[in-house]
Amino acid sequence: MIIIIVWEQRKLGEFGSVAMNKRIFKKQTTKLGDVPFYKIGTFGKKPDAYISNELFEEYKSKYPYPETGDLLISASGSIGRIVEYKGQKAYFQDSNIVWLKHNDQLNNLFLKAFYHIVKWDGTEGSTIKRLYNKNILRTKISLPTVLEQEKIGEIIEHIEQLTALQQRKIDLLIQISKVLSKITQPKLTTINGIMLKEFVNVKIKTINTSKLKKNKYLEYSMPAFDNNEVPQIISSKNIRSSKILIEKPVILFNKLNVRKRRVWNLKKIQTNAIASTEFIPLELKPSIDQNYLYFLLKSDYVTAQMIARSTGSSNSQKRIRKEDLLSIRIRNLPSIEKQRKIANILLNYEKLIHQNKEIKKILLSLKKSLLQQMFI
Repeated sequence: MIIIIVWEQRKLGEFGSVAMNKRIFKKQTTKLGDVPFYKIGTFGKKPDAYISNELFEEYKSKYPYPETGDLLISASGSIGRIVEYKGQKAYFQDSNIVWLKHNDQLNNLFLKAFYHIVKWDGTEGSTIKRLYNKNILRTKISLPTVLEQEKIGEIIEHIEQLTALQQRKIDLLIQISKVLSKITQPKLTTINGIMLKEFVNVKIKTINTSKLKKNKYLEYSMPAFDNNEVPQIISSKNIRSSKILIEKPVILFNKLNVRKRRVWNLKKIQTNAIASTEFIPLELKPSIDQNYLYFLLKSDYVTAQMIARSTGSSNSQKRIRKEDLLSIRIRNLPSIEKQRKIANILLNYEKLIHQNKEIKKILLSLKKSLLQQMFI
């Protein structure tokens, strides 16, 4: 005989009530002190206010206080942000930071998973600025048995821990890569050096829609670059502005907001490759390795020169002209053999970073898929 257990649909209010810490007044706080006091602006971040240990112990013993594992919810600002209380000494702003004080029919790990996809009652389709107690208590949740809740919560928690470890690995690889990239950067002692124009050619061939044949084009664009996506293949009929034609292996440098270091290393060119006119194609001469220049253009040393040569009223609008880019100076350029060795080391780290980011994407996708299937 097969027994099918159907998840029950209940309201959060059936399991308990909304709780919050007792009000703390500004005069009771200090900039330095014993116990961090988290306001809505510092919730989940670094505190900027403190209360005395005596006040903390008094209020903790007399008034509602979260237990280890309880899930604190932001009720204003970025509503619905969740921070798990892990038992540390801390106090939280009343009414703006709340938690569901529930009975043992709800497992906190399962509840945490639910909070990732929750649609609070009465808020869908509106632009509310506050999450009221009634919104929380009327919110519906589908529940299995407590034992199943525990197992499901543990699975989601395990995926989150793996994701966090993966991010730490990515951060460490990026730090190592940044240290190693300094190999390409000469000491900032003088401004002497050879200008970039001695190492590259810039041949910009602009085309427009009226001259394009009915064909498909591989387009390199800023959205694809910023979102770490594969360049799109588009039809010529969808091209609405002038583009530059890319016919040889080049480095594509974006002249907008140089702080973002948008540099594309195109080692191979497929037929009909195009790019936005905001990019400058740099065709290399034999004296410099393409991979080496790719990392050099993203280095602090070169970026500082680019920023100094940029024009515009704000960071997002600042741009560098082709002539100013080519006037950037490169010093102490190693032999082509050493350039390749240095570039290969940096390429290996770049590849590792990319691979680990892909693993993180898979973990996030797995978590999202599990949550969607559980809480349809």
